Amino acid sequence: MAQSNTNTTEREFQKFDEFYENFLNEHRDPRNRKLHFIGTGIGVCLFVHMLCTMNWWLAPLIPAAGFGFSWYGHKKLEKNKPDTWSKPMYSLFAHYRMFIDIIAHKIYID
Repeated sequence: MAQSNTNTTEREFQKFDEFYENFLNEHRDPRNRKLHFIGTGIGVCLFVHMLCTMNWWLAPLIPAAGFGFSWYGHKKLEKNKPDTWSKPMYSLFAHYRMFIDIIAHKIYID
């Protein structure tokens, strides 16, 4: 199912909530949300493991895992471009907020 390719490079957001609303619009496919959830979860686990074991070489794997799953979902499922580079901090926070919203059953991935 092809989506419009409207992303944050074409819009300016005054508040994170505005960005997050648009972020969710660009993540309509539950399979893509599931990929984001998996990638973010792996990233969190790698981060905790890195801190506990002091294996600092794991650091580059954290964003690779977190965003790798996401980019695949956008390219293959949503057919749109991720907002990672246009608003990197908002994008990072939105990934974690969606991760928490999925755990809290505010967003469904099935």
